[in-house]
Amino acid sequence: MDASQVTLSVIVPSYNAARTIKACLTSLINQDAKDPYEIIVVDSSEDETPQIISEKFPSVRLIHLNQRTLPKAARDLGLMHAAGQFVAMIDADCVAAPDVLAQMLERHRNGNYAAVGGALRNGTPWSITGTVGYLCEFSRQLPSAKKGLTRALVTANVCYRRDVLEVCRISENIWPGEDALLHWKIYKSGWPLLFDPEIQVTHLNRTGLKAVLRHQHRLGLTQAQARKIAPDLPGSIFVKYPILGLSLPLVRLLLVSGRLISYRDWRNFAIVCVLSPMFMAYAIIWAWGFVREVINEQSLRLS
Repeated sequence: MDASQVTLSVIVPSYNAARTIKACLTSLINQDAKDPYEIIVVDSSEDETPQIISEKFPSVRLIHLNQRTLPKAARDLGLMHAAGQFVAMIDADCVAAPDVLAQMLERHRNGNYAAVGGALRNGTPWSITGTVGYLCEFSRQLPSAKKGLTRALVTANVCYRRDVLEVCRISENIWPGEDALLHWKIYKSGWPLLFDPEIQVTHLNRTGLKAVLRHQHRLGLTQAQARKIAPDLPGSIFVKYPILGLSLPLVRLLLVSGRLISYRDWRNFAIVCVLSPMFMAYAIIWAWGFVREVINEQSLRLS
């Protein structure tokens, strides 16, 4: 395809994604999109992911790196090679609905948005550990959430105007949490961000207690890092006053429960209620990562 004909570039960062990359790319290749688009995978895997892409998806542009590359840096590299005036980001552990790309472009063309983001469906409903982790991490982006302007999207399912993305890029290469910094910067710059739950991908969540708890700890740690980088981010009071971190597990439970009630998502609300001990365990591990990062930083300042 001639690069000048490309309207949309889809960038997929991947690392050891052999379990999910085939489903992800199959869903992207089979989109019901009238506009020409390209798919770019920036991969730094040590498993068979690049072989799967090369053998099964010859139309996908593969950029393989020989050392582990975090998603933010991978997306930046993909952007350098992208030809589209719109740039979509889909994670390698997501399976896109057939109309995702068409809906993203339609929303952009009917509104002056910097970015249009969508919902994440639960890809592991059979797993208790995966489902609770999913609700802990993505309660803002559930299919039951309300459509509207927002200050928080996720890079697992989002499409940007390229000109805005190039102006509002961030330099910090943290993961996960880089999307909070990016979207906060865009929001503070005055550009509108749209969340539309009709734009859906299915997120193939981590499962298994050890893997999910490790990820929750990492999430808490990097959310503290993000608020040290951007002190005006909501929740920065917990960085300023670490003692308040003791309340974070309860705060997270109340926030998620309140969102589910506002969405009238009684099924997921019931899951949180029934599995509240597990949810609180996840929230405690998240809070431990958050407070640990804050305390470590303060200890370095005092030493």
